[in-house]
Amino acid sequence: MFVTTPMQFYVVRFLLGVAEAGFFPGVMLYLTYWYPTHKRSKIMATFLVGLPLAAMIGSPLSGWIMTAFADVYGWKGWQWLFLLEGIPSIMLGVIVFMWLPNNIESSKWLNQDEKKELRGNLDKDVLSENRHSLKDAFTSGRVWLLGIIDMCLMMSAYAISFWLPTIIRDSGISSPQEIGFYTGIPHAFAIIALLLAGYSSDKYRERRWHIAIPMIIGAIGLAGSTFATDSPSATVFWFTIANIGIIGALPAFWCLPATFLTGPAAAAGIALIASIANIGGFAATYILGWLKGLTHTPGLGLFIFAGFLIFGCILALRLPAKIVNK
Repeated sequence: MFVTTPMQFYVVRFLLGVAEAGFFPGVMLYLTYWYPTHKRSKIMATFLVGLPLAAMIGSPLSGWIMTAFADVYGWKGWQWLFLLEGIPSIMLGVIVFMWLPNNIESSKWLNQDEKKELRGNLDKDVLSENRHSLKDAFTSGRVWLLGIIDMCLMMSAYAISFWLPTIIRDSGISSPQEIGFYTGIPHAFAIIALLLAGYSSDKYRERRWHIAIPMIIGAIGLAGSTFATDSPSATVFWFTIANIGIIGALPAFWCLPATFLTGPAAAAGIALIASIANIGGFAATYILGWLKGLTHTPGLGLFIFAGFLIFGCILALRLPAKIVNK
């Protein structure tokens, strides 16, 4: 909120990325300490609801803050935005550090019999083929394959997250508050898709098609959005379809690393998968901006990301069903 030059912004934004990089893979690993494989998809979905929920609430809220707080006490709207939306993260960071237990054994609300039962469920869930060492995370072909699949997902997810407000503005909406409202709609529907996909994947003990089918839906949505650049309602419709597919693939996907990795291998493997995906996401935002500047439309970039989703879908179906469908 106090930056005054582009370089200061780049440096602070880089440091923010460093600070938040471990959060998502850390939570993915943490959930494996509590829930057996066959229950994880709906648990992952419950956690992942935070992503579209934050965008659904945050987009209109951000637009309102930038409008309502502009020039209050001499600060710009974007300065108030960073201040007011940064405070909850700081407070929650303290709460989590003080309250959240590391594992089943350190929890205070479970008695010894309950801890023993939960630990027994997890111990029965470990297969003989699971890999444990740190080296296994970097030498496993499945980890790199999952990283590429996640990269295909995150390229589209990042493109929507960063560019949807601009695309909506270009379709004919100028008010920051209205842009925030329209941007929140695709994320609202993604919440429903996320929960349904997580429940269905656990119910049928199936992972691959619960990744592949949403990715196909996401690709259709991105491709369709290229024909609706002059209509706000049509733009929102197609990006809603895209977001439903992309976000809906995540619960089943994030069940996969822990099906063949445990211990240090799981920690490093999940982090490696997320890192590969984030590199793709970073590249996606740059590529879409470059192509938009070159062609004066985001259409070509969105078509490319739709192609990556189809490619990721094919890779997901190459995973061995007997290993991942548990």
